[in-house]
Amino acid sequence: SDPSRGNGRTLRYLIQGGFAGPLFPVNPKREEIQGIRCWPSMSALPQAVDTVIVALPTEAVATALAECAVAGARSAIVFAGGYAETGAAGRQAQREIARIARDAGMVLLGPNSLGAYDARERSFMTFSSMFEEGFTQGGRIGMVTQSGGWGSQARRLAAERGMSILQWVSTGNEADLDAAEVMQAMAQDADIDVILLYLEGVRDAAALRQALDAARVNRKPVVVIKVGRTAAGQVAAASHTASLAGEDKAFNALCAHYGVHRADSIEELLDVAYAALHAMRHGRMPKG
Repeated sequence: SDPSRGNGRTLRYLIQGGFAGPLFPVNPKREEIQGIRCWPSMSALPQAVDTVIVALPTEAVATALAECAVAGARSAIVFAGGYAETGAAGRQAQREIARIARDAGMVLLGPNSLGAYDARERSFMTFSSMFEEGFTQGGRIGMVTQSGGWGSQARRLAAERGMSILQWVSTGNEADLDAAEVMQAMAQDADIDVILLYLEGVRDAAALRQALDAARVNRKPVVVIKVGRTAAGQVAAASHTASLAGEDKAFNALCAHYGVHRADSIEELLDVAYAALHAMRHGRMPKG
């Protein structure tokens, strides 16, 4: 009910950002939240929903997801951390929520995700404070980041440069949906010309190769930052989103093979994205 805090901010963004679809706050303790009727449970909703945003403490997530599955929800975003990045017990808890989603045929984003948005649909589904200064309008850039905080900062810096990121997905721990799958969708999206990636590790190398190949076939430049060049970086990545940083030389070879630009900073990533957008607009994309 507090529009300035976490889950309340997410609902406020959907309202203020102009999402045109129906919204169903679920909370057994309230009858109304931010001017919208509140429902006591998922089973009480008048219809099945496309996406459930699970803004609950870690210990309540599995029960909530099971209720979402029974109610026929097609997908869920889990904000909570405290899963595979914390150790053995967290890994087991993450496997359990992945199983619930898989058994129900429900797509799961997260856990440990900052959310996602699509400016076309006005679906600003994040608890980040990134839209306090205004909402994204248009643009032809897609961005997928394993770190939500990094993606939030990159989006802010892009906006300061007059660059609009049309769609952003924070994949977090990737219990189900991973960065490669999101990138594959962006490679097929007619409204996206340039794809930005922030990786802490690669879960499925074959899926990443397939996504990079799709981007190349569709003439979409890809700019990536991948951490884990050093041993310390690999440890930091593992403790953040439970990622396996992998062999850095192999990743460089992958980038070279698919014509991916590997940047060393947010500034370089945005410089190259800016140049690529203009090159595409004027039909002057450099060879390679």
